[in-house]
Amino acid sequence: MKMSDLYKAGKEWNARVWIEGNYVVRDQIIADLNAALGGLSIRIGHGWQQYDPVVRVGRPRNYVSIAADLDNDAQNNAALFIRFADDGCELSDLPRTLQELCVIVFFAETGRGYGSGLESELYPLVGDIRSGNDVWASLKTRYTPSLTYQEDNKDYILE
Repeated sequence: MKMSDLYKAGKEWNARVWIEGNYVVRDQIIADLNAALGGLSIRIGHGWQQYDPVVRVGRPRNYVSIAADLDNDAQNNAALFIRFADDGCELSDLPRTLQELCVIVFFAETGRGYGSGLESELYPLVGDIRSGNDVWASLKTRYTPSLTYQEDNKDYILE
């Protein structure tokens, strides 16, 4: 599976499931992606909100824990991420934690409507990590979709 496959599925989810509420299409996307993910033990589903794409990896994971794992070999992981983002390798060629991140950002976050954050936020961050000028832990401050619901609404005050 290539980045373009995940991204295309995320765009379709956004248009057909998130916006239109078509749960028949949702179930087909889930089935197709889970079949394509095969033996990677990463599974796609939906959250308690029926339109919300969810990536399951057998244990609860968040951006902070993923970033901590990726920072153990930050520059190499950044180079691999860039290669995958350029459709230069298969998802199965990546280390496990990077597989998780790629399915989350290219499918789930795109499905939630954050596809533009790849170009504007994530790619510049990964470039900085690759050059040794930043770390994966900066996902929490430089990539908007990494914010939890509570973090995203923290500064919002209804007057």
